[in-house]
Amino acid sequence: MTGQTTSWTSMLTDREARRRLLEGVLPKRVVPPVPPGRTPAADGPEAETPDPWPGKIAGLGLYIEYEDAGGRRSERRITCRALAKRPAGQTLIAWCHERNAPREFRIDRIAEVVDLVTGELLDPAEVFGRYIANASHFDRPDLDRIVRVLVFLARCDGRDHPSEWIAVEDAIAAYCLRYDGDDELCSTTLHMARRLAPTGLDFVAALRWFIRQPDGPKLARLVLDHSRKLIDADGVLRPEEIRWGVEVENVLQRTAMRR
Repeated sequence: MTGQTTSWTSMLTDREARRRLLEGVLPKRVVPPVPPGRTPAADGPEAETPDPWPGKIAGLGLYIEYEDAGGRRSERRITCRALAKRPAGQTLIAWCHERNAPREFRIDRIAEVVDLVTGELLDPAEVFGRYIANASHFDRPDLDRIVRVLVFLARCDGRDHPSEWIAVEDAIAAYCLRYDGDDELCSTTLHMARRLAPTGLDFVAALRWFIRQPDGPKLARLVLDHSRKLIDADGVLRPEEIRWGVEVENVLQRTAMRR
C-alpha cells in the first residue's frame, strides 16, 4: 500500500472514523455479474420481505429465472441470505439487485439457475438441496471466512480484475499449504469463490469470526497479508478498496499480534 501509511494510521486511531467506516460497510452490496447472453429484468408487483440474519447459503450470488403466482417470468441477479419454511413450501430469501430490496422466492417457482461465470444452466434442486440439508459453501469454516473477506474486497468497487483473482487463488493456496489442504480443495474453493457476492454484513461477520477462534492470530495474519496483496494487485488503489481494507486492518490487527 505505497503512499497510504499515514492515512491508514489516522483511520485506525480515530474512533469516529471507525464508526463511520462500519456504518458505511454494512449496507454495501456486491452486485453479481450478468452471465453471458442474459438480460436481467424484474416486472410486476411484489411485496418486500425483511432482510434476515444470514444463513448457511448467505453470500452466494445467483442469476435466476423466476415465475410468480400470476405466471409472470423475470430474470434477476440475487444474493442469497437464508432459506425458510413457509406453509406454501420452501423459500429462498435473497437480496434482489433488480429490485434493490430483499425478496422471497418459492424454490419450486425458480425455473432456472444460471452459473454466473459460465452461463451454464444449473438444476435448482441440486443448487438448493445441499443448503436445505444444512450444508455450507465450504467444508472448512475458516476457509469460508477467508474467501468471503477477499471476494468482498475484490468486488466492492464493481470491478474484479484478473490479477485480483490471482491474489485470491494465492491466498487459498497459502491456506491449503498451511492447513493440509490438497489440490482438490484449492480448485473447488476457487470455483465457489467466483460465485460469491458477499454483503457488507457478510464481510464484517467474517472478520469478527476470526477474533473468537483459538487459531485466530494465524488466520488473521494470513487474511491481512493477502488482503493487502489483493488491493495492490491491479496497481490501482481505488477509494472503496482502501476504505474496506482499513476495516480489515481495524478488526484483525490486534488479533494478529495476539500470542
